[in-house]
Amino acid sequence: MLKLPEWRTFHEQRVTVYQDDTIFWKFYLVPNYVTIRKDDTGKPVFLLVSYAFGDQDREENPDLPRGGGYMVLDVEMRVEPDHEKAIKEQLQKDVDQLWHELKRLAEQAGKSVQGYRITSSHNLPRLSTSVSLGVNDVLLGLGPEGPEAPPGDQPPKVILASPTWVEGTFKVSAPQSEHLVSNRLAEGKVSLVGTNVASANLDLTTAGAAFMVQTLVDPQGTGATNLTPIQVTYNLKFVARVPPVSVVASANTRNLYAAVKGIFHDYEGGGCDEDTVSHSEQNMEMAISSGLVEMKIDVGWPDVPDDLVNQMRSDAMKSVQQALTERLADKKAPPVPAADDPTREFVNRDSDIYYLKSEMSVDFTTFTHKETLASTRKQDINPQGTLQAFLHGLSPEEVRQYVRKIDLDDPFFQTLDLKAWVFGIDWEKDPIDFVEAEIDYRGTDENGQPVTKATSAIFTKDKKEFAWDPSLIGAKREYRCRWRVGYRGHEPSEWSAWETKASNRLSLSVTPPGKIDVAFRVGDISFDTVTKSVQVEVEYEDTSRGVAKIGTMMKLDASAAEQRFTNWIFKPRGKPVRYRPTFFLKNGQTIVGDWLETTGDAVLVNEPRSENRLDVLLVPSGRSWAQVVQSVVTVRYADQRNGVAAEAFYQLKSLEEFKQFAVYLASGASRKFEYQVVTTFKDGSSEQSGWLTGDGDSTVQVTATEPPELVVDVLPMMLDFTVTPVVEVGLRYDDDANNIHESETFALTANEKQSWAVPLKNPAKKDFKVKVTYNCADGKVVERAEETSPDTKVTVQKLLVPEVVASILPRMIDFVQTPVVEANVAYSDPARGVDVQETFSFTDATPQEFRHQVDAAAPKAYSVEIVYYLADGQVVTRPPVTLNKTQLTLPKYVQAA
Repeated sequence: MLKLPEWRTFHEQRVTVYQDDTIFWKFYLVPNYVTIRKDDTGKPVFLLVSYAFGDQDREENPDLPRGGGYMVLDVEMRVEPDHEKAIKEQLQKDVDQLWHELKRLAEQAGKSVQGYRITSSHNLPRLSTSVSLGVNDVLLGLGPEGPEAPPGDQPPKVILASPTWVEGTFKVSAPQSEHLVSNRLAEGKVSLVGTNVASANLDLTTAGAAFMVQTLVDPQGTGATNLTPIQVTYNLKFVARVPPVSVVASANTRNLYAAVKGIFHDYEGGGCDEDTVSHSEQNMEMAISSGLVEMKIDVGWPDVPDDLVNQMRSDAMKSVQQALTERLADKKAPPVPAADDPTREFVNRDSDIYYLKSEMSVDFTTFTHKETLASTRKQDINPQGTLQAFLHGLSPEEVRQYVRKIDLDDPFFQTLDLKAWVFGIDWEKDPIDFVEAEIDYRGTDENGQPVTKATSAIFTKDKKEFAWDPSLIGAKREYRCRWRVGYRGHEPSEWSAWETKASNRLSLSVTPPGKIDVAFRVGDISFDTVTKSVQVEVEYEDTSRGVAKIGTMMKLDASAAEQRFTNWIFKPRGKPVRYRPTFFLKNGQTIVGDWLETTGDAVLVNEPRSENRLDVLLVPSGRSWAQVVQSVVTVRYADQRNGVAAEAFYQLKSLEEFKQFAVYLASGASRKFEYQVVTTFKDGSSEQSGWLTGDGDSTVQVTATEPPELVVDVLPMMLDFTVTPVVEVGLRYDDDANNIHESETFALTANEKQSWAVPLKNPAKKDFKVKVTYNCADGKVVERAEETSPDTKVTVQKLLVPEVVASILPRMIDFVQTPVVEANVAYSDPARGVDVQETFSFTDATPQEFRHQVDAAAPKAYSVEIVYYLADGQVVTRPPVTLNKTQLTLPKYVQAA
């Protein structure tokens, strides 16, 4: 079998090679790309046809388009013969080296190399891939007759094989526009044999046919390119062996024993059957997440996919669960039903019963479990790529074998069919009456005569689209266009420069040349710690065009990250916009910047950076800061000689916060500063550091010495919230000597851990009280006596209440013969007015459960009626049977004689 990960990747040939897990000279080649299939003569399986409908056909059927196209092709995963030869040569070198190493080991041991095997080691990425064998790397004594035995006289010859493909689909990604492709068969299943051939076809519109032809064929009719506008993606799966998984699990057996007491009560005699144990993976997950069981899994492969990791983790949990079951419970065979018991065929006689051991017989040493798991999986691969054609360099005659143009009328496309729009104008707000566009279309007709066609368009608030449909001049589609803006109350703008276009969909992007619109945005500015606000002075003037000075003042801060300078001057913008920022810092300083200029439409305003700036970063440190109310840090700087002084106060309330103090200094001035920290705690105490000195750009750690605390975790993993929807857990801590009396009550409604923390004066006193109150679904309230908890992890036990339980197991059902099976469960207690019926539908082997809470003196028997829905449409109903078992195995349907 093929094993993961890959043995080698041949980048030049774009092929990934995998090794067999038992025959080391056997390899599997998987291309990383797809290609167009070639037939037996070496010709590509590809055809592109473009066609045009005649005028007469279009007159008779106005719904017909002007034409269209059709493209069909086969794709496959193929390794080129010369590539395969080069790959095989390198693999043979690998095999030769492996065989010689194996032979050397065999001769050292006085054995034949045919009796040796290489274990299935996995060639893991980012680890050493060199061949290195030792005694532990081979399996001995298998004999020379096995198929995986290497030859004894020379290295074996490389064998190439195909992976065991089990699933596979393909998808062709061609142009998605409905204007190019009208219909497609571009996805489906691959063959799963040989080179995984897949076939696809596309129906093309008129534009789509022209697009494909002009992409692949140049105007002279020769091949233009070897790239097609088509991408193909394969989604394949093959069977592979994966690297082994190492599992190490440990648990405090005494805590785990106490936590699982509650689940061993449903079965007769206080036991738990195999099906209950095997379907308790959720409990194992909760035990791991709550810390009762610690599990570490080494998947052995750094890039293992998530779905495989999850599967490995599930297998590991089942293995650890079985080991813990053997540690904590005894396994016994179930009692055999009497021969005249009508319910005997509803009992799973193959399922043993587990009984929880007594505390005297349990080994309470720390549980440790180590295991190595090996498995196989379906490996996903996705070869893909842009298809390479074969047309480049072919003559027109050769190209016509693959690209056919069927001319039903001449010419194919007879009109320009031009449509134009204008965008960039706000007709409601801008002082613009119109936008005028001129279009100039020139060329040489079939007679060699020059032809000029021209038009103009006026766009207004009410007319936003223009259409022009002149006949084509020859085959030319290029035209020129330009535009100008008509201002309200002013002369129109100058004409824009001529632009050449070829598209018949013309979108004119108009930017009025008489408008100044510059956005001033916040760049690298720290409004949290350094700067309060920025004042930006902006002005514009162009006397050469008669534009007098205009200007404004704008403010940037944490709530206003952008301001715009917008003015209509109705003349082209010929000068730069000038601006000057002024920064107001949180320490009281004011920094006036220089005048700057911009000719762009956006300006980023950044804090000034200078070697004369002093930056001090205040960072909290400590254990958790859970008992800290706040730390107030005062930072000050004074330079009396140069008249520079700054002082600021900062609040820190958690470890995730940080603050920054910044001040701009005089050139060459001292960089020393002072700071003081005052911290207050939730218990009312505080601490003060006094004034401390720092020098230069620094990171000051603000440390809080927190008092000790008691942390309690409440774990509801064992509760059944269908029986007790709300469970109240009361916690109480008393330290009379230090006058500490704390309590907390948690209302548990879901399997979510709750935590409680209490500050301590005496770190040695950590005992606390626990009281549990169960609020049952039937309205009853059950209180447990308050008791001292032996551990800071409080596992709340399930409330044991009388109930009728039936776990329905469809493990014996043949779902091919009976696709649907129903179990109608009925329970009746006439003395108490109880009549319950519930129907369970089974379409697979997933168990389901009937559960109903009853009075302690109520009957425990229930009846079951089974309905089989056969594959041929028949419906067969078995007579009801009365049982009192907690485990119900549905019998397989057997046709009556």
